[in-house]
Amino acid sequence: MGSIKTKDIKRAAEQIRKIYPDKFSADFEKNKESLNELKLVQEKRAKNKIAGYIVRQTRIDAMRATMKSRPYREPAKRDEERPPMKRRFSSRG
Repeated sequence: MGSIKTKDIKRAAEQIRKIYPDKFSADFEKNKESLNELKLVQEKRAKNKIAGYIVRQTRIDAMRATMKSRPYREPAKRDEERPPMKRRFSSRG
């Protein structure tokens, strides 16, 4: 699937997102183009990793925003008069 990103990649991506929040989205190709235009990172592999990490973070932020907008539903309560569960295994060896 994916690999773990180093702290350098994560820090760079977070700083870039803070400075240029309107330049990046959840589209990997557009993020690569934006990084090329800004000329902040020279290496191709680092650009790809940063662009991918930015995609992941923007998707996570979008998901969290939708979760906050949902109304809270209280979990269903269990019956108070439920019989105790039977033991499946005996303690005898």
